[in-house]
Formats: sequence, C-alpha cells, structure tokens
Amino acid sequence: MLLEGLDDGNRNARERQIIVHAAPYVAPAWIARHGKPGRSWGCFVLDPAIIESVRMRMSGGRLLYAHA
Repeated sequence: MLLEGLDDGNRNARERQIIVHAAPYVAPAWIARHGKPGRSWGCFVLDPAIIESVRMRMSGGRLLYAHA
C-alpha cells in the first residue's frame, strides 16, 4: 500500500517508497524466537497473518498516524 505524506516531515513518503507491507520478521513466532521484531527501512510492517484484513480496512484511503 503506497503512502502519501501530509506534512513537511514526510511529504516525500511516496518518493522514498514508504509503504505498508507484510513481513515474517514482525510475526509473533519470529518475535518469540528472536526476542524482538526485525527492522524496516521506514515502512509500516505487519504480520502476514493480518495484512489482508488491514488492506481491506484501508482500501479507499485512510489516515495512518504515527508518532515517534
């Protein structure tokens, strides 16, 4: 899922290809085995078991808010 940045701090999200995607390194089994999730290069990463339900909820456009 491609993302559009809405403020000055993230306006280049699409250019940087910041997306929402699934990866096994955030699944509960991975975390249990390694003691922590894997790392992303800035993307929002979800457990593959839930990606389709999230994709359906976000279809048509939604606001994704993240705060450091």
